Amino acid sequence: MHSIARTLLCVLVAGGGITAPAAAEETRIDVRVLARGAKFLPGHGSVPITLRDADTGEVLIRGWTEGGTGDTARILNAGASEPRQMQGDNAAVFSTSLDMDRPRLVALEVGSPEGASRAGRQISTQWVLPGKHLTNGDGWVVEMPGLVVDISTPVAHGFVDRGGEIDLLAGVTLMCGCGFEPGGTWDAGGVEVEAWIYRVGEKVAVVPLTYAGPSSRFEGVYQPTAAGVHEIEIRAWAPRWNNAGIARTLVFVR
Repeated sequence: MHSIARTLLCVLVAGGGITAPAAAEETRIDVRVLARGAKFLPGHGSVPITLRDADTGEVLIRGWTEGGTGDTARILNAGASEPRQMQGDNAAVFSTSLDMDRPRLVALEVGSPEGASRAGRQISTQWVLPGKHLTNGDGWVVEMPGLVVDISTPVAHGFVDRGGEIDLLAGVTLMCGCGFEPGGTWDAGGVEVEAWIYRVGEKVAVVPLTYAGPSSRFEGVYQPTAAGVHEIEIRAWAPRWNNAGIARTLVFVR
């Protein structure tokens, strides 16, 4: 009886009556994150990556990009030829592989890089086929827009006398950490930096910040005329790349 059953099963499979499960195939994927208008986001465990099944939400794998920013000239001079190869040596990458037995619509989620002012995430979706590696050229590239704004002064929650001066000093870079300098690869003249100052929820001043040097430092001065909590919001805008960034702090005026 068992012999007859096995023979019948073999006949059904051979004749197409039963479909045998497909064998899983290794599918390699290289993920790189490119700062808008600049280079790859660098670091050691600084940019979180998640691959999900876009239909079910199932997490397929998580990890981090590792490496440097790549070659400046190679990236900025990259043409439209396909597949592009911008990264060169040591450009940050998350290299992984999935065992797949069927095509999946995969969502690639890039989380916020380290740093309080780098809020936001990017999601890219595409079909991934078993055994068809996403490694040609630069692999799967996601663009990260934005500017990183870090406030050096005033010190958060510090005290200032009414009528005194508040020194405003902020660092502004692209998401990859690339700096702005007059006449540089990323010209400081191409970024607008302002301090928007609020008291009790109302705007009381807008102070332009000018390039202070060294690279990426911008400064200004504000003189408060009323006591109370003042919220200082530093806004940066690079119109060439449609890039913006902000950072906030509070001071107490007595």
